[in-house]
Amino acid sequence: MRKSINKMVGYRVAAALISVVLFSVVTTVNIMRIKAAEAENAGAFALLNRAQSAEAAHYKWSSGLSNALYAGKEFTGSIDPTTCVLGKWLYGEAGTEDEKILSLRAQMEPLHKALHESATEVLEMLETNPARAQSYYQETIQANLTTLVGLLEQVVEEGSAISEKSMATVQSITLLMNILCPICLVVALACLLSLVQYVLRRVVRPILEITRNTAPLQEGRLNLEMGRYGNNELGDLSSTLEKSMAQVHGYVQDLNAVMDGMLALDYIDGSNFFLLGASQGGFVSSYVAAKRPDDVKALMLLFPAYALQDDCWERHGSIENIPETESLMNNTLGAIYSQDAMSFDIYDVIGGYKGDVLICHGDKDDLVDLSYSERAVEVYEHAELKVIKGAGHGFQGKPLRESLVEFLQAHTN
Repeated sequence: MRKSINKMVGYRVAAALISVVLFSVVTTVNIMRIKAAEAENAGAFALLNRAQSAEAAHYKWSSGLSNALYAGKEFTGSIDPTTCVLGKWLYGEAGTEDEKILSLRAQMEPLHKALHESATEVLEMLETNPARAQSYYQETIQANLTTLVGLLEQVVEEGSAISEKSMATVQSITLLMNILCPICLVVALACLLSLVQYVLRRVVRPILEITRNTAPLQEGRLNLEMGRYGNNELGDLSSTLEKSMAQVHGYVQDLNAVMDGMLALDYIDGSNFFLLGASQGGFVSSYVAAKRPDDVKALMLLFPAYALQDDCWERHGSIENIPETESLMNNTLGAIYSQDAMSFDIYDVIGGYKGDVLICHGDKDDLVDLSYSERAVEVYEHAELKVIKGAGHGFQGKPLRESLVEFLQAHTN
């Protein structure tokens, strides 16, 4: 069963991302829940303080009113129901969304207002009828105060319950985080380790082995034993390289056979054996001369097509993307053409020829840029580049003939 590297790596990356996102979501949600519970607890705590302070303040308020009625002291308490601690809460922000507390707040508001207003009434009554004022204080004001304090006690109880509930929520969330976060973290680490292990075993190691096995190409050796690296893209690459180089090796053997046959002929002067190649023929001649430097007296290259390898890489991007057939310059080519071209670098090979080289190239060549031949001159030890002014690709004419004749005459024994 084929196991695509893209899919296997994709699955592991997706699993790692999902686990990391899950870990982040779990952590973020629980932190937000803890903050909400802490805010609720802070609100309940503030409500408790307010209720307890209001209860103490109104007991003090009642005591001051009693001293005014029974001991003749001046009453300094508040008559305005909006200025005391409880009044500020009743007529301001509730600070809670608890329905029970809001209901108690609604019950306290008219009672609290009546309590403060009764202070004015009882003090006026004290001036005309002290006994009646004292009786009103005991029967009405004290009764209202007792009812108000009872409601405040219920607020305190409910606030305490909210505080305990919020603290319990914080504890349960903290416990849940202590359980879930390590689990999510372990899952995320497991996914990441699986990804790293897969990449190291199934990608990095095979690539290193392929690199090591193709190193002989730099020395011009074409017999490769690539091995297999699984039923995946790297396995396909290994197989393609092996087949391509076997085909190239076959071409070289054919060319060597032709040269051997010609050199064996009596009328062939082996000491004056030249190779001349134009365009892609120049590419092939460069390669063969590097492989058989002792058999080639000198090398003549006309606008050599050193650009064909870059062209193949630009068209396909990788060996795996090469189609079975392709159309190039009105010719239908098989996959082996681009596979061969992309299997090595010609500049790593041609330096093996140490003899004299003549390269003729036009400065108006729009098929193979002049820079490719300029680079070749830097690689060869003894090379001359003749730039034909105004010439394109595939040029002929007197300047070319004169250059070739002059070079042959200079190198013929």
